[in-house]
Amino acid sequence: MTRHPIAWCLAISCCALALAAPLGKRERAQLMAEAQAALRAALTAQGLKKRALRAGDPSALADQEQIEDESFRKIPPLLEKLGEANDKKTWRFICKVADRVPARYGCHQAVLAAATKMSDPAVQADIKKSALKLKSPALRRVLVLHLANRKEWDVLVRALKDRDEQVAALAAWRLIDNRVEEAVEPMIDRLERLEGDRSGIWDVLRNGLGRLLGKRCNFAAEY
Repeated sequence: MTRHPIAWCLAISCCALALAAPLGKRERAQLMAEAQAALRAALTAQGLKKRALRAGDPSALADQEQIEDESFRKIPPLLEKLGEANDKKTWRFICKVADRVPARYGCHQAVLAAATKMSDPAVQADIKKSALKLKSPALRRVLVLHLANRKEWDVLVRALKDRDEQVAALAAWRLIDNRVEEAVEPMIDRLERLEGDRSGIWDVLRNGLGRLLGKRCNFAAEY
């Protein structure tokens, strides 16, 4: 039996469209419920671990450690899949859950994958806020990378003041590497504020401004 080439192409196209379709409400609700249940189980195990430790019960401690680990490991793939929902409510749920998962479980990679999938302008606007407000430095770092790829320079300029030095340095280098002219004055201002004790990203800014402006100075006033 042979297939007509056009019919075959149409069949492939329909399959591709089906795969690209956003999550339905039922599937999204199921994924959210699974992520919530896993997070609840992990946090409960954390509390029971402390109780077992106080009671000097190594067997109970080992059991709760296993439950905690297995529960946290379930969360990243669920959050990445939720990125297919492409709506602001789901994005906020993803962030809320991911912010409570220890960085070693890789939720930051799942959040980055979700952010990349979610093309809705309202979601992308919310991602800008998340990059500055989330508690986890690992999450803020990957969102700075995501926004740098989208050339959202205004957010990276604000991230120069991030309380985590790695986040601030990452934002600075992305601005420097892309030669973002509107970032020069904010970087000079930030350099001036840090030059008293030369803390934080002072050296990153000094070297970066030297590269951008063609001269390397030790004080902001010299720029």
